[in-house]
Amino acid sequence: MASILVIDDHRLVASGTKSLLQNAGFEAEAIFSADYLKEKIESANYDVFLIDWSFPEVNGLEISKKIIKLQPQAKIITQVSE
Repeated sequence: MASILVIDDHRLVASGTKSLLQNAGFEAEAIFSADYLKEKIESANYDVFLIDWSFPEVNGLEISKKIIKLQPQAKIITQVSE
């Protein structure tokens, strides 16, 4: 089963998405700040990264670049919220 990391600065959205994915049978974790991204990626392997496009401190494109640098084979899905 795929392992998914949800990255969203809205805790309720990230936690809810994580729960939905787990209920569907996926392995899922969530982080609420891009500050913990490197640490999280270095401690576990993920098949998919689900990223909110808009963060207060950085945008989804920058987060995606960091992920690709650490895991060049990463599959990234971004969600744009308004």
